[in-house]
Amino acid sequence: MITPQEKAKELVDKMLSKNPNRQDGISKIDTIQAKLCTLIAVDEILKLDYINDVFMSFSDTSLKDYYQQVKTEIEKL
Repeated sequence: MITPQEKAKELVDKMLSKNPNRQDGISKIDTIQAKLCTLIAVDEILKLDYINDVFMSFSDTSLKDYYQQVKTEIEKL
Protein backbone atom coordinates (compact mmCIF):
# COMPACT_ATOMS: atom_id res chain seq x y z
CA MET A 1 0.00 0.00 0.00
CA ILE A 2 1.14 3.54 -0.64
CA THR A 3 2.91 5.28 2.24
CA PRO A 4 1.79 8.69 3.55
CA GLN A 5 4.98 10.18 2.06
CA GLU A 6 4.23 8.73 -1.37
CA LYS A 7 0.58 9.81 -1.17
CA ALA A 8 1.58 13.37 -0.23
CA LYS A 9 3.92 13.63 -3.21
CA GLU A 10 1.34 12.06 -5.52
CA LEU A 11 -1.35 14.55 -4.50
CA VAL A 12 0.91 17.59 -4.79
CA ASP A 13 2.16 16.38 -8.19
CA LYS A 14 -1.46 16.02 -9.36
CA MET A 15 -2.18 19.60 -8.31
CA LEU A 16 0.96 20.80 -10.09
CA SER A 17 -0.03 19.01 -13.29
CA LYS A 18 -3.37 20.85 -13.31
CA ASN A 19 -1.79 24.32 -13.24
CA PRO A 20 -3.14 26.14 -16.34
CA ASN A 21 -0.37 28.77 -16.22
CA ARG A 22 2.49 26.27 -16.32
CA GLN A 23 4.86 26.95 -19.19
CA ASP A 24 8.45 25.85 -18.82
CA GLY A 25 9.12 24.10 -15.57
CA ILE A 26 7.71 24.59 -12.10
CA SER A 27 8.26 27.72 -10.06
CA LYS A 28 8.43 27.93 -6.26
CA ILE A 29 5.08 29.77 -6.33
CA ASP A 30 3.51 26.91 -8.32
CA THR A 31 4.74 24.43 -5.72
CA ILE A 32 3.45 26.52 -2.81
CA GLN A 33 0.04 26.89 -4.46
CA ALA A 34 -0.13 23.16 -5.18
CA LYS A 35 0.73 22.34 -1.57
CA LEU A 36 -1.91 24.76 -0.26
CA CYS A 37 -4.57 23.28 -2.56
CA THR A 38 -3.59 19.77 -1.53
CA LEU A 39 -3.77 20.69 2.15
CA ILE A 40 -7.29 22.05 1.60
CA ALA A 41 -8.32 18.77 -0.03
CA VAL A 42 -6.82 16.67 2.77
CA ASP A 43 -8.48 18.90 5.41
CA GLU A 44 -11.82 18.22 3.72
CA ILE A 45 -11.16 14.47 3.92
CA LEU A 46 -10.32 14.82 7.61
CA LYS A 47 -13.64 16.63 8.24
CA LEU A 48 -15.73 13.70 7.01
CA ASP A 49 -17.86 12.40 9.89
CA TYR A 50 -17.56 8.72 9.03
CA ILE A 51 -13.81 8.65 8.47
CA ASN A 52 -13.17 7.56 12.09
CA ASP A 53 -15.06 4.31 11.47
CA VAL A 54 -13.18 3.28 8.33
CA PHE A 55 -9.98 1.26 8.53
CA MET A 56 -7.33 0.65 5.96
CA SER A 57 -7.27 -2.96 4.87
CA PHE A 58 -3.49 -3.24 5.07
CA SER A 59 -3.06 -2.26 8.72
CA ASP A 60 -4.74 -1.05 11.89
CA THR A 61 -4.26 2.57 10.87
CA SER A 62 -7.52 4.45 10.51
CA LEU A 63 -8.08 6.58 7.43
CA LYS A 64 -8.11 9.66 9.63
CA ASP A 65 -4.68 8.77 11.03
CA TYR A 66 -3.41 7.97 7.53
CA TYR A 67 -4.54 11.30 6.09
CA GLN A 68 -3.20 13.16 9.12
CA GLN A 69 0.17 11.59 8.29
CA VAL A 70 -0.29 12.57 4.62
CA LYS A 71 -0.98 16.16 5.72
CA THR A 72 2.21 16.16 7.79
CA GLU A 73 4.20 14.90 4.80
CA ILE A 74 2.71 17.55 2.50
CA GLU A 75 3.81 20.23 4.93
CA LYS A 76 7.36 18.81 4.80
CA LEU A 77 7.56 19.01 0.99
